[in-house]
Amino acid sequence: MTKNEKNKVTLKVAEAHQDDVGKGIVRLDTSIMKELEISPGDVVEIAGEKTSVAIADRAYPADI
Repeated sequence: MTKNEKNKVTLKVAEAHQDDVGKGIVRLDTSIMKELEISPGDVVEIAGEKTSVAIADRAYPADI
């Protein structure tokens, strides 16, 4: 089993910072990234009404 198949979390989507719009970046809390066993720069799948992929990066301190 790959880490993508075994590690899933449910998160609520918030509005992106203006600098991130259109760049395919998903910002996650460091603790969530550790739980998912991912690092900044890893590609993650986002499933909702549509499925998409994005590049994981750390959340801004003000957003944690």
